[in-house]
Amino acid sequence: MEYDHHLLTALAERWRPETHSFHLSIGEATITLQDVGMLLGLCVDGLPITGNELYPSDIDEYLERLLGFCPKRDGKTAIRLASLRQHLELHRDRVKISNLEALQRARCHVAFLLAGCFFSNKSQNKIDLFVLRLLEDPEFLWTPYVEHMHTLPDGCRHGEHIWRSRTYLHYYYIVEGHYPDRVMRQFGCRQVIPDDPLNETETQILHRIKRSSHHRNWERDHAIYVQEWHSQANRVVEGTPIAYPEAPPPYRSWYHSKTVQFIQDPSHEPDAGGYHGHSESVHALSDELSHHM
Repeated sequence: MEYDHHLLTALAERWRPETHSFHLSIGEATITLQDVGMLLGLCVDGLPITGNELYPSDIDEYLERLLGFCPKRDGKTAIRLASLRQHLELHRDRVKISNLEALQRARCHVAFLLAGCFFSNKSQNKIDLFVLRLLEDPEFLWTPYVEHMHTLPDGCRHGEHIWRSRTYLHYYYIVEGHYPDRVMRQFGCRQVIPDDPLNETETQILHRIKRSSHHRNWERDHAIYVQEWHSQANRVVEGTPIAYPEAPPPYRSWYHSKTVQFIQDPSHEPDAGGYHGHSESVHALSDELSHHM
């Protein structure tokens, strides 16, 4: 690409940082949101690009998960674009790749776009790690109360000592498990593979209990679960505090083997691994139809 250095020099001299505009002899002019939309085709009414710059404790593992490989870094907070380019060229001829590999490869391409057009730096050969945060999945606020905890009445923190208690919640005939060990990131802790909840048979029995017109002593009938509640202080789940809500690879592998990937007709029973048997084919068919609509 050829540059008109004389024009660029003239514009640089006319730029006023106080007003973010060019002060020309005929008046002010600048780059507007209209220019961004018309020239680049980008959405200009979305969320602001902001957030914290906290880096994960294991940066190499983070990059491996996000991009599919660990590129060379320039210091601690930037990666070299040449490393991204070499990785893409090395795997350019691979056609049969998984959905995850396709997503990781797309992130590499987008990283080039971000580094070269929108968030370029003086060196023009690296991209800051916090820019890569834009390529992550939509952000989920794991600890929404931290910044407001000190402003809340004391009553809101009553019982804080059992917030992470693995116990059972009661309402007469209703008994439901409380499993904070499955959501430790909501408490600012590292998530590990949790213990199993109640077995499926026992859960189904509890869920089938209906309110009866007969007089029943639920404290007696649910004595084993009531005892669990009274032992709540001894069942608090310990956790390792972390600054960044990351989940280690063993947990992610375990979770993806158990969770349901796609929403489907609830009349279909999931298989033993937790996935709906026909969900992937339904999802693929939906994608194919959307391309023709």
